[in-house]
Amino acid sequence: MATGERVPGAKISDAAVAGGGGRRWDDLNRDLLVAIFGRLGVADLIAGVPFVCSSWRDAARDPLCWRELDFREWESLSRRLGAHGDDRADFTGILRSVIARGRHLLKSIYFPFFADDIDLLYVAERRFLSYEF
Repeated sequence: MATGERVPGAKISDAAVAGGGGRRWDDLNRDLLVAIFGRLGVADLIAGVPFVCSSWRDAARDPLCWRELDFREWESLSRRLGAHGDDRADFTGILRSVIARGRHLLKSIYFPFFADDIDLLYVAERRFLSYEF
């Protein structure tokens, strides 16, 4: 094996990264992270990204990440988020949380099959213009 060649399955040490052997994910530009995270789904934004590192968690809080919300695949989404089995209550809590994160920048929202007038009214009262079933 040649000098400097990486052994398959071996971890890259922090020292190697600090010495120029690679770039740390948490050092990425915040605007770039927000642009990337804005393309992710709700489950990744809630149950994945915030747990990588503090800079990713901070970037995922940006309202631009929460412009497009898709809850149509609720069953797999609720499993990933560790929902408790009461679809209505779980969805209501998550909906309120993500609407607050998106502030007034929400562009589109796709509801699960069981969404009702209360959910629509909640979104509409916050002056969001685009919503679909």
